[in-house]
Amino acid sequence: MSSPDNILSLKDKGDDIQNRFRYQNACACFISLNLLSDDRQFCELYCEHHEDILLKLNNGKFAGVQIKTKNLELGPFDINDEAVCKSFKRFVEHDINFKDQFEYYVFATNVGLLKSDFKGAKEYIQWLKSTDIEEIKRNRKDFGKYTKALAKELKVEIKIVIDALKKVRFKDGLPHDGDIIDKISASVGNTNECKNSYFSIIRNIVNKLIKLHDDASSLKINSDYIFLTEEPEKELDKEKIEKKKITAARLLEVFAEELSTQTDSLIRVRNNSIIQSIPRTVKILEKKMDVGNITIDNINLIKDQKFAFEALITERFYKDKSQTEHDYNHLRQIILNESQISYDDCYEEINAFGMKMLKDVRQRIHKRYLVDKDSFRGCQIEHLFGLIAILTEECKVWWSIKFDINNYGNI
Repeated sequence: MSSPDNILSLKDKGDDIQNRFRYQNACACFISLNLLSDDRQFCELYCEHHEDILLKLNNGKFAGVQIKTKNLELGPFDINDEAVCKSFKRFVEHDINFKDQFEYYVFATNVGLLKSDFKGAKEYIQWLKSTDIEEIKRNRKDFGKYTKALAKELKVEIKIVIDALKKVRFKDGLPHDGDIIDKISASVGNTNECKNSYFSIIRNIVNKLIKLHDDASSLKINSDYIFLTEEPEKELDKEKIEKKKITAARLLEVFAEELSTQTDSLIRVRNNSIIQSIPRTVKILEKKMDVGNITIDNINLIKDQKFAFEALITERFYKDKSQTEHDYNHLRQIILNESQISYDDCYEEINAFGMKMLKDVRQRIHKRYLVDKDSFRGCQIEHLFGLIAILTEECKVWWSIKFDINNYGNI
């Protein structure tokens, strides 16, 4: 027997509608990141304010953006699609209600636009731009009929329709629902604020940015105090508009809040080690691990991992010296701690215990990495083993009973 808990509804499309709203807000987020670029063409973005996305341009005028999506298998939009008709109608209404304030309109879609001399939306707008108004009025074919029908529905002169629609632009390459988050993450990672941040931090910023746009679209406001003002309705409208507005400052607040966690969780030490003092040699490392009876294959592997860590930390250092120094000392404390615990657990007064300790410390770091990956500051496990090599070369980590290194041949 069928049951409502194991059959999808064919009529209730609420989940699909919610998904479209989330995608629309993600697109708004993707667009709003342009506020942080030096060559930005708009200074404010509004979510669900007159348009899906309303842009206030640098010259004081506006641009309206309609985001329209549908399943890819349904094919591209054509001029007779309801979404296109409603968008064009809305653009004309804006030109009527806000005379000379809209510089352009954008019809943006994830599925593209049909190429057709009779049904193509792009071809239609191009036809309006290149055709004399009197010829448009005389035209009784598809595009002409379409224009007259729209003017009749809105009860305006045909010239008003033509002038408004000539401003329409198209964006038919929006990221698909499945990769919009990756696109936003890439944009965030390319900002000056996040160019040296770790993936986990960037994803947290992206999630909070999308929530910021969700809240702006859904108009979540605390209006309790407004009704104590002299003109509560006017103040409420003002507050609603303000909540819909996204500015560079609001974006940077999100960045700053999340980026602060990069340093708040750092382990602080009394005497910082400097990256320039990382030993470039491996002779002491080789001798100490050999005395600990660690196999040559493992010694060669950890030497390669040392090189990998040095390359990573050096690259970061030249991008952001201060943050990299903090990260380096933070990581040193973690590895020193895990290595010392392993040393104490594996210590034997007579026998060399290097292989036993190496296996143990690897397991300890693997386990910690799985449950607290963020504390490793964007390093891979192999980089961490490279730091063990550096600490071994510095004689901070031992693989046997400690001995006078100078009494063992020419180091």
